[in-house]
Amino acid sequence: MRKLLLTVAAGVISVSLFAQTAVTAKPHNKAEMMAKFKNAKAVPYQPQVNADLNGTPLNTNTFYAKSGARTGESIGITGYPLMSNSASYDRVRVYDDGAISAIWTGSTVADGSWADRGSFYNHNDGASWGPAPTARVETVRTGFPELLTVMDHEVVIAHDGTNQRLFANASIGGTTWTELPTSGMHHGLWPRAYCPAGTDDIYLVSPNASPVVTINFSRSDDGGATWTVLNDVLPLDSTNCFGALSADAYQIAVDGSNVYILYGTSWTDLVLLTSTSNGDPGSWTITTIINTGFCNYQGDLDQTSDVTGDGIADTVETTDGFHEMVLDDAGVVHVWSGYYWLLDDDPATEGWSYFPSLYGLWYWNSTMAAESPMWIDLLVDWDDSGDAFDGIGADLGMYDGVTFTSMPTAAIDEDAGRIYLAYTMPIEYTDYFDDPTVAEAQSFRDLFGVYSDDMGLSWSAPVNMTYTAHDNQEVSFPYAFDRFLNGCMYTIWHQDDEPGTALDVGQVAADVNSIANMQFRCFDEARFNPYPPTAEYDYTPDGTTGLVNFTNLSVDADTYSWDFGDGGSSTAKNPAHVYATSGVFNVCLTAMNKYDDDNACKVIDITVGVVDYALGQALSVYPTPASTNVTVEVNGNFGTLYAEVYNALGERVINTTAFNGSVNFDVTALSAGNYIVKVATVDGKYTSRQISVSK
Repeated sequence: MRKLLLTVAAGVISVSLFAQTAVTAKPHNKAEMMAKFKNAKAVPYQPQVNADLNGTPLNTNTFYAKSGARTGESIGITGYPLMSNSASYDRVRVYDDGAISAIWTGSTVADGSWADRGSFYNHNDGASWGPAPTARVETVRTGFPELLTVMDHEVVIAHDGTNQRLFANASIGGTTWTELPTSGMHHGLWPRAYCPAGTDDIYLVSPNASPVVTINFSRSDDGGATWTVLNDVLPLDSTNCFGALSADAYQIAVDGSNVYILYGTSWTDLVLLTSTSNGDPGSWTITTIINTGFCNYQGDLDQTSDVTGDGIADTVETTDGFHEMVLDDAGVVHVWSGYYWLLDDDPATEGWSYFPSLYGLWYWNSTMAAESPMWIDLLVDWDDSGDAFDGIGADLGMYDGVTFTSMPTAAIDEDAGRIYLAYTMPIEYTDYFDDPTVAEAQSFRDLFGVYSDDMGLSWSAPVNMTYTAHDNQEVSFPYAFDRFLNGCMYTIWHQDDEPGTALDVGQVAADVNSIANMQFRCFDEARFNPYPPTAEYDYTPDGTTGLVNFTNLSVDADTYSWDFGDGGSSTAKNPAHVYATSGVFNVCLTAMNKYDDDNACKVIDITVGVVDYALGQALSVYPTPASTNVTVEVNGNFGTLYAEVYNALGERVINTTAFNGSVNFDVTALSAGNYIVKVATVDGKYTSRQISVSK
């Protein structure tokens, strides 16, 4: 197999098929970065791990399964909102026969207590996914699982609130799970685990408890039957300037006898622990990737971010804790993390301030020198206004301190010598208020993708891969299998209709709990390059009234243009249109996205009812112009009648109302202009009047 090349010249740039501008990774220069983000605004932050707080239940809400992304396939649901406190998990496994397994923290309820919380597992046999799981694999309440392939079967590792529990199936894809004899012996929460291909060696790392005092490491050489190393305390302590530790701030990978553990929080250095003897106690060395200058800082009272010792609080470059680490076949370790600033200038207050609008990802690999990370600029100005933040919601305090471009997950194509990287980013003008300046406005995130053909020196232009933010669907916590196989990147993610989670501490307005979808898609190379939308629609004629309701079925589009074939048009997503006469009309929909457009045209046959002149003589509509209410009145016996109001584009703006004699319409919500009031009998005969609305 072709390995990732380490000798590619720095000037080579990966170019997409659509000739977009590639992104170059820059060697870190603190002064340059500080100048770049000089106008960034800080917000207060108090570090807190919410994942296993079981006190007073949080706010609840009526819950239901969301419709899900059109670009992904729903493989299950979860009422538990937090898939990770920060760093990425290994939750997707892919096999040579095309089979796929996936796991996540699941619950069938969204009540804030989640009594049935645990590891929800689904398997694709190479043709289709199994039924959405409705129960955890474990016999006890757990959370935050890792999924391993151990020879001919799979092992799930998740914590029970105190210790790690290990459950195994008998064969890959099996749905009967048995607890292993060493389950519960490793002390700690929030696991990360690794099993090298073709072995039954299990390597496990996690913090010992909550609050975290130590980071523990264990190793089994027989698939979890026994532990050769058990609860060995890693040298992440105050003597190495790690005075306070955290959950989910680490990754693990193994190559032969080399064991790598990545660790770093917002208030510590980012370091790589390496053992060349399978993680034996006392064998660890530490390489610093990002040197923050902090030593035993944790945001306590009487502490500030003065790392230079001049008595003035410094703005410190660090990470947001959302790490990804992938080991390639050549033994090179690749690391990504969200770019983050920390400022603590108030010794009288616990915590610090951070800058949620910072963007870009740190990148480092083990061929680079220590303390020499690179910075990848992954920001996209979605509406091409010249300001990538002009339509971003004011409330960015989500996912416990995530920065603007973060939640990285990666896969390596060993055959092509390419690295694929995906991350999430908010999209402009997607908040529920239609006004990003509202304090509670939160923008929805989509999943973006890039790739590099030169070991991370340059990257293709970022491309939106999920394209659901405009449908108010939030993409978060993406997890990919670490190899790009069969032409695609196997990815799952958490998706719901609310940015952030109910467990966030930094939001202006707290979210409620609800049931979300777990989505899957195998993203092929084409999806990492600009692509056109797919235009499609359906329609429903409303009897003989001339009204047609159009249902937009387009995919990967965010703006639309309709030509109704009679001179009428609309830019609504799902318009209604009234045809004045019977006939055959060619209706064309143009669907557009940031990259291209597509058309769908259909010939539709419309029959319009007969105008009832007697009804027209009996109809009165007043007042006109109107500003608040309009009265529709019919003198005479015409039976049950139906009245509707349409705008100048033929779109119905007030729904059908059945009445006898008279009915009133409230027009205060309508814009000023001319409208048509249409009154019809049950057999389709009709008449109409034009009115004006004034403000």
